[in-house]
Amino acid sequence: MIVNADAKSLEFENRFVIDPLTNCWNWIGPKHRQGYGYHKQMMAHRYSYKYYKDDFNPTMCVCHKCDNPSCVNPDHLFLGTHKDNMQDMVKKNRCNKPIGDKHHNSKVNPDIVRHIRKKEMQQRAYAKLYGLCQRTVAEIQKKLTWKHVADQPEIGSEGRDQ
Repeated sequence: MIVNADAKSLEFENRFVIDPLTNCWNWIGPKHRQGYGYHKQMMAHRYSYKYYKDDFNPTMCVCHKCDNPSCVNPDHLFLGTHKDNMQDMVKKNRCNKPIGDKHHNSKVNPDIVRHIRKKEMQQRAYAKLYGLCQRTVAEIQKKLTWKHVADQPEIGSEGRDQ
């Protein structure tokens, strides 16, 4: 599908194919390992937005509504700050950062967190008992860390803290 007929646009438009189901313009030119395309020493989706839209701002992120890094359809792109992009990622559950006892360096689990939060002992004693530093215990007690763990386990959760 040719949107513009000049040589500059033909070079760009020959490097994507349109998915009839999603209407994504999937980049088939050079790609980054995460799936983002490159065109003229620029990310292809940024190039597309700059070329087809009139409000491009080089200081802003060009974000995907469709969550397809290969898509260069300007109708699927929007400008946003880095914060907007990160909030969009979290809202759409695309953040795969392991938290809590799913993290490979975790020394505690939700049951230990609840025990520490009961404050039945001094922080120093909890730290020694669980092999933690006192600051980690303090952060757990103040809910600066392990915020996702409820003080009481949910009925029927059997340790599955969400």
